[in-house]
Amino acid sequence: MIFFAANLKFINSCNVTIDINSEAYFFQPVNWLRLINVNSMELEGAMSDAILAQKFLDFLQSQNIDELNKIISNNFKMIWPGNIQFTELEDFYVWGAGRFQSVKNIYEKIDAVDVDGGTAVYLMGWIEGVFSNGVEFQDVRFIDRVLIVGGRVEELLVWSDLAEEKTK
Repeated sequence: MIFFAANLKFINSCNVTIDINSEAYFFQPVNWLRLINVNSMELEGAMSDAILAQKFLDFLQSQNIDELNKIISNNFKMIWPGNIQFTELEDFYVWGAGRFQSVKNIYEKIDAVDVDGGTAVYLMGWIEGVFSNGVEFQDVRFIDRVLIVGGRVEELLVWSDLAEEKTK
């Protein structure tokens, strides 16, 4: 694990690294390490898919349905703990409103892996927020797997310790 300045939280050994705080950066290993601002260039493959996955989750958190509709596929689905499934964003937001006042992902690590037909992007970290009853929570582990096919988000699988937090 390599740290660079205050902006960069982690660097994956493969070449897919996202700045967790604001700007997106990665190190490209070509005889030396170079810091590249990916917001100012066209990208292909796993790197662009990793950025798309993070933007998807950011849009999901901010309930930006217009932007979400631009990047999800016609076959889009989400599967949450307890095998709760959604194919429509509006249904997801109705369900979430009954559970949370607010939720924020704090990314610790992002990995992108080529899979049959696309890229699986794993976003790992911590969740903080407020349950619908006003009880705050923080430092709850999560892993989101975002499947990117043809430049669009096809599937979101979510794992978290949130159920454990609710029982405290």
